[in-house]
Amino acid sequence: MDKQYSILLLDADDTVFDFEAAERIAFFQTMQTFQIEADDVMYRTYSEINDRHWKALERGELTRAQVLRGRYACFLETYNLNADPDAVNRCYLENLSRCAILFDDSVEALRQLKVGRRIYFVTNGNAMVQRGRFAGSPVMEFIDDYFISGEIGYEKPDLRYFQAVFAKIPDFDPEKTLLAGDSATSDLTGAIRAGLDCCYVDRRGKQLPPDITPNYHVKNLMDLARLLDGTM
Repeated sequence: MDKQYSILLLDADDTVFDFEAAERIAFFQTMQTFQIEADDVMYRTYSEINDRHWKALERGELTRAQVLRGRYACFLETYNLNADPDAVNRCYLENLSRCAILFDDSVEALRQLKVGRRIYFVTNGNAMVQRGRFAGSPVMEFIDDYFISGEIGYEKPDLRYFQAVFAKIPDFDPEKTLLAGDSATSDLTGAIRAGLDCCYVDRRGKQLPPDITPNYHVKNLMDLARLLDGTM
């Protein structure tokens, strides 16, 4: 690789943290609390509803509050379940805040990526949840700072989110910055809008939309480390 990056902006969920695994655990813990006998079909239904709500937020069609309440209101209505969606959502968020599951390569990859670089998490999400998951995680020794959309006030891919992040990073230089993440709609689209180089971290084997072309494409963080070190 000819270009050298001294600042790395990393998405957190499904890039460094295994969010699918954490989401599943938190969902079933929550259902148990409300004495709802849930199965894998119900979990997949919830996950699809949740994804639709977050995508609508990224497009500016919903507010964060509408997403958090609406996803469980929709899920409960789908199965004709009698529970308060706000209470269910609060319980889910508390459970999720305690689920900080890393991918197998995350710690070692970040150790290598940290050499000669500053690393920042750029993440959409609830501040309480993300702070809870970050606290005590072994990857945090490699992270210089993190920027949570729930605290910034804007979501990726909103340019205002990135502008706020850039203003908080000392000596920020977009020409020496790479954003790496798993989401075409929030990470890659956001990076392109903000004028940054970007790398698709394709852990799940998801095909990118034809109108989104990242600068780089890797399957995991170790491949990203090899790419940036010129050994891939």
